[in-house]
Amino acid sequence: MAAITVGSKVEPVTNDFWLTLCALWTAGQGSGADETSAAVGNTATLSAAGSRDVLVFSWYRGTAVVDTQRIFSYTVSSAIQYSGPQYTGREVGRPDGSLQIRELLTNYTGYYTVIATHTDGRIVRVTRQLRVYDAIGAVGENVTLLASASLSLLTFSWYRGPVVTPRELIFSYIVSTSTQNNGPQYTGAERGRADGSLQIRDLLINHTGEYSATTILHDGSLTTGTRRLRVYVPLQLPSEYRWNRLARLSESVLLQSVVFAGTFKNKNNTEVVSSPTVRVSTQYPVEDVDSAVLTCETSIPVDTILWSFDHRPLAGDVRMQLSADNRTLTLSSVCRADSGLYQCEARNPVGAGVSAPQTLTVVFGPEKAELEPSGCRIIEAGAVLTLTCSAESAPTAEYQWLLNKRDLNHSDSRLIVPKVSASGDGGRYTCVTRNQLTGRSVNASVSIAVLGE
Repeated sequence: MAAITVGSKVEPVTNDFWLTLCALWTAGQGSGADETSAAVGNTATLSAAGSRDVLVFSWYRGTAVVDTQRIFSYTVSSAIQYSGPQYTGREVGRPDGSLQIRELLTNYTGYYTVIATHTDGRIVRVTRQLRVYDAIGAVGENVTLLASASLSLLTFSWYRGPVVTPRELIFSYIVSTSTQNNGPQYTGAERGRADGSLQIRDLLINHTGEYSATTILHDGSLTTGTRRLRVYVPLQLPSEYRWNRLARLSESVLLQSVVFAGTFKNKNNTEVVSSPTVRVSTQYPVEDVDSAVLTCETSIPVDTILWSFDHRPLAGDVRMQLSADNRTLTLSSVCRADSGLYQCEARNPVGAGVSAPQTLTVVFGPEKAELEPSGCRIIEAGAVLTLTCSAESAPTAEYQWLLNKRDLNHSDSRLIVPKVSASGDGGRYTCVTRNQLTGRSVNASVSIAVLGE
């Protein structure tokens, strides 16, 4: 039996624990659903929010957090998975809190909810949506939708949509003569094959949808079935390849079918920037005062968005909040440790792309102004006086020097008096440090006595 540590005691993880955890989230807790798409027979992974430092988690089929809908519970420390009533043998938990479903079937389409407890005590609930398609293809490629194949196939027809009517007919096909009779929904891209399948060539985004097939066998029996197709824009094909493959498309489609890995030109010879971008609500938030909102903007449909900080996967904490679709990252009450490079990675089933780094600079200070030398100093007349001022500040502090409250019109962090005199250079030197973005200032002073003349 798995166990969790509570204070200095080790308690077993029982069904009551999971039910109690469920009860905490049953009332009044809702969330949006991040969508993942995959094809029949493939593997899909549904992520949990804030996947770092997960202690235990449970996945449920649907949006209701009740034990009858539990797929499994997972204890990270022991890597033990406890199966629930909805477990089918294809679901696998991973230490980051995610759910992996292997050898997908169309009936796995739906909502999935995870409850994750983190080592810092946070309990996070997230709902994900999974759509399983009979086929997934990229714009410009070919795809085949299979009907119920039979050696005694006499004729078959394919329709656009779930309704089998003459108006929705793409084509009818006579197997013995290999004759294809096209209908109102035929676009020139659809081809029938002797096994009853539908091949669509040079896919477009608007080929996404449902397709219905009717087949008639030699014995006169009739079968009807529906297939689902999802078409994505490829994310990392070279620009030249994309342009050659898509040259026949209308300009409006081209502008939507951008590639994440670079740029290409549309018919007006205008470059279309294609990488996802990170937009930040404020470039210079003030520490302990402001919040920062970073948004991952994409120009084409994507299923998954991941974030990185200084080129490492983002490790969330209590101040970081991700939206249900992961597009928006909110940093509440920023601190200086939040300064750095932020990137988002966008994925769909046919590729992935990464944004250029977006710099976030948290402004603070000035703090801890120091003068070297400090205190009280005695110097001989005619000697060189060097004073160095420093302060913790972002951006770098501005400096002003005063001698006995008189402005010396010097703005560097170091003040050098080449040849001091007792008559004009002795007294109290003050370094004033300022940060225009925070509106703060802090001073440091030193007293200099000049001996002789």
